[in-house]
Amino acid sequence: MTAHITKSSFGVRTAFVLTLLASLALTIACSNKGSDGEPSDSAPVDVPAEPDTPEPEDSAEPADVPAVDDSAEPTDVPAIDDSAEPADVPVVDDSAQPVDVPVVDDSAEPTDVPATDDSAEPADVPVVDDSAQPTDTPATPDVVAPPDVAATDTAGPDAGAEKTCDEIIPPPNMPAGQSGCSDSTREGFVSLNKFPKIAACGGAWDVGGIHNITPACNREAGNDGINPPGAGCNVSDLCAEGWHVCYGKVDVLERNPLGCGGIMECAQSPAFFLARTSSVGAFDCSQDSTKFGGPGTSNDLFGCGDLGCPTTLGKCSGGKNCDPLNACKDCLPGMSCLDQSDCTPKSCFPLTLGSHDLCKSIKVKPGCNCSFLEDDPNTPEDESLNVTCTPNSGGCGWCKTLNYWNKKLGLSLQNNWNCGSNTTQEANNVIKTDPSTQGGVLCCMDVVPTP
Repeated sequence: MTAHITKSSFGVRTAFVLTLLASLALTIACSNKGSDGEPSDSAPVDVPAEPDTPEPEDSAEPADVPAVDDSAEPTDVPAIDDSAEPADVPVVDDSAQPVDVPVVDDSAEPTDVPATDDSAEPADVPVVDDSAQPTDTPATPDVVAPPDVAATDTAGPDAGAEKTCDEIIPPPNMPAGQSGCSDSTREGFVSLNKFPKIAACGGAWDVGGIHNITPACNREAGNDGINPPGAGCNVSDLCAEGWHVCYGKVDVLERNPLGCGGIMECAQSPAFFLARTSSVGAFDCSQDSTKFGGPGTSNDLFGCGDLGCPTTLGKCSGGKNCDPLNACKDCLPGMSCLDQSDCTPKSCFPLTLGSHDLCKSIKVKPGCNCSFLEDDPNTPEDESLNVTCTPNSGGCGWCKTLNYWNKKLGLSLQNNWNCGSNTTQEANNVIKTDPSTQGGVLCCMDVVPTP
């Protein structure tokens, strides 16, 4: 308000000066005219009367001056300054900075940095490291270890478990009483969790026969024992205290519902592990032995593994061989063996292997010639690495002798089993010379724990 009044006073004074100058100019003009002979009364009258004329002049010029100045300065300036700055500045700056900054910065670091920037660096680092270590490490012990161990040790490889042999094979320093083998190492039925009551123990002995029930060398035999060659030892020296050489088929089945199933998981082929049972010939197994001795038969050896001749586990009603623990094998069309009702167990069940005369099927058999099926142009590709041996008789062809395994594995294994020279006394004469290969004995826990 004060500024406006000051400017108006300035306009009045300006008008007054302009009027004064105009009057002076008029007076000079009139004076010039007077000098030409024309009288002039106006000079003394007009000069003093001028100060009263600021009103007409003031109304003409102050109106123009305030309109231009007042409106150009007080009006235009506040309008532009007040509205252009307070309005434009808050809208542009406030919205560009206070709004964009919280959204971009706040969300760009906690969100975009782990997602976008960290998409290349931080994201990959937390995601890979966090997930590869803190997540995968528990997941590997939790999912891949405990579940897999349970799956393997409970179901075994036959059930499609994925554990490696290094994870299945027990440590060598375990107690012998837990292992079942006198030297604390198993060579078959290696999983303690899956097979707690039966073990396959490798080793050698030179005291002949399967019916020696009392250890002869203080259980120091075994491939990892104090006396690996088994000098002065018999079959019982391979089993730990609280265990015995399995008496036969019933003893084995009670300790392992799968019979021989699972014995070669993570085991070294070829191998034959005997039980304390024999036959009267023709692969007709006798009843189990007892802790007091054998049943009086001694013809051939029987047991589990993958070296030897297959026993007849069962027969279908159509006369074909079958396995009572599995689907009927090679049964006639339309026959159902899935429920095992049509597969009658035979005398050796569940023992899968026999030694044949003089143990010839677990030795190198002269005249048994083996070759890969790939040599036959009619062989399907997926069977090309299968081995066939001829002739198909006398323990060759239908049996897996050392000839078969030497061809299959590219080895030169020599005879390790010696069953004497009497074709009906193998069970009373058998010894084994090399503790490190080709098997040993089946050991069963003395007392089966009650669930």
